[in-house]
Amino acid sequence: MNVYGKWSEPWGSDPRFKGPVPFRQLRPIIAKTRYTFIIPTDIGWVTSKYWEMIHLGVIPFLHHYYDQQRHLPVPNYLRVSNPKELDFRINELENDRNLRLVLYASLIKFVDNQDYSGLRLSKNIMERLEKYV
Repeated sequence: MNVYGKWSEPWGSDPRFKGPVPFRQLRPIIAKTRYTFIIPTDIGWVTSKYWEMIHLGVIPFLHHYYDQQRHLPVPNYLRVSNPKELDFRINELENDRNLRLVLYASLIKFVDNQDYSGLRLSKNIMERLEKYV
C-alpha cells in the first residue's frame, strides 16, 4: 500500500507515504486501483475526492469522521470505523465480483454533469446560505 499527498510528521517519515505527486504521474497508478480510503481534512469536512474517485472507477471508503453530517449519498457499507473493518470489506469485494460491480453501479449513478460543472455544489451552498440569511 502506498499513500500519496502532503503529510506532516510523524506520518511523512513512514516509507509507505510517497509525498505529493503530480496527477499525470498518479493516473496510471489510479487506473490499477480499485479502492481508496478518504480521510477528512478536519472532522466532518467533505472534499471532492469522493466524486473524483467514483469518476475514476475507484470505490471510496470513508473515515468515520468524514461527512458526519451525511451530505453525500454514501452507502453505509463505505463508512468504516477501523482498519480491520476496512480490510474485511475490501476482501469481501475482492472475493465477490458481483457485489463490487453492484456497489460501483450504485455509486456512479450519483455522478452527473452538475458535479463536473460545480452546479450541484453551488446549489447546496446557496440553499444552506438561504436558511441563515
